[in-house]
Amino acid sequence: MSDLTIFISHKMPKDSEAARRIGNLIASYSGNKIKIVLAEDFQKGRELTPEITAAIQSADIFLLLYTGEDQDWGYCLLEAGQFQTALSKDEKRSIVVFHDPSVSKPRALSQYISVPISSDQVYDFLEQIYVERDIYPGIDTAFLRKTATDICRWFDYTHVTAINFDLVPNFSIELSRTKQNEDCLELENLPADALFMGTQDWEALFGKDVSTGAWNWKDLSSDWVDRDIYEPELARMLRSASKKKAPLGCFIRPTGSDDLFRLTLRRYEEIDGASRLKFYFTAAPIDIPIFGIHDTTNKEELAVYNMINITWYARRKLIDQLYDELLGYVNSSQAEAVKVHNVVLKIRDELRSLEIQSNIRGISKPMDARGVAPLTKTMKDEVSWNDLLKTILECSRKEPIDIKTIAQSLYEIAKMNRDYYQLSAQKYADIAQNLQLPPAPP
Repeated sequence: MSDLTIFISHKMPKDSEAARRIGNLIASYSGNKIKIVLAEDFQKGRELTPEITAAIQSADIFLLLYTGEDQDWGYCLLEAGQFQTALSKDEKRSIVVFHDPSVSKPRALSQYISVPISSDQVYDFLEQIYVERDIYPGIDTAFLRKTATDICRWFDYTHVTAINFDLVPNFSIELSRTKQNEDCLELENLPADALFMGTQDWEALFGKDVSTGAWNWKDLSSDWVDRDIYEPELARMLRSASKKKAPLGCFIRPTGSDDLFRLTLRRYEEIDGASRLKFYFTAAPIDIPIFGIHDTTNKEELAVYNMINITWYARRKLIDQLYDELLGYVNSSQAEAVKVHNVVLKIRDELRSLEIQSNIRGISKPMDARGVAPLTKTMKDEVSWNDLLKTILECSRKEPIDIKTIAQSLYEIAKMNRDYYQLSAQKYADIAQNLQLPPAPP
């Protein structure tokens, strides 16, 4: 449960995007302690609905983005009136008005807190929230200074007339351009303070409740069950983009969902004098019927089907192509360092891709593959797989790269892959032999 709820009232749809961005920025260093509720999340009508009234009256702060005197603010003032009716002598609940310094706030709200948009004024507002309200008392003030500047920029954006509609989940990752963060990405990790924000229920991709605002990576990923699978993929895409190379995307399937998305990094920006980097991702939904037929098959048959797909693909790509290419360098006395590095990088990426595919298909754990092989075997092989993966990763980081050990590890993976390929093929053949025809038409 959030410690602080902020309701943001704004003009719709003109200021909707700015309101969402400002809300995300306000909550960006709170983890899940600050909940942002936007007016646009509710259906607008001549009268306030019970749902929006309840949301307004349960908020701790009513924040009005007052972006000009030349518009009708009647509806926003109606929302403010509902908040006023719930006010008591509780000094911690308040109405705050963000406005241009050259514009007076609405006369009806003249007695409430005024925040003329400037870096210093917005910083004071953020400090009151994070420090005085104990959301994050020890926060680095540099973070609040930067956030205040970003909020001012987005408030100024309200003067631009443009209406955009995000149709699919998308999010951005923003981080400082430092040697420490570069090293972190090279180790296939994301910096703990990397800032995530987005739209269209993007949080669900990471196992979080929707409409929870912005997150830093440490808080966003702390209890995400798929972190170990996807953090290296996100780091890979950020590394490639920062070198101005188009990174390959990956599939992502939210935990406990049949929804499947293609995650793509579409662009990145160098901001604040190139001292910070911002990466923009889109998660496009993909319709794959295999995930929607639970009622016409059983779990064992589906596991066997998916195992055949994974093992067939692993044999053709990882073993027959990449392992074979690596062997050529193992047996060569004049292996070229650049070519070796490239093939090892492809092998690492392919192994990560196989882990993602297994996770998406629901066969990534020993219990999931009981229909293919005995549980004792799948548990033993999971330990072996993890050890081999760790060995390959460690050897790929040595100077020079230890390609002989990598080749030996891949050979062990090839043997394991053949076992499961043959087992699943035999099981599937048995299922096919026992398949009955459906009822004949009358």
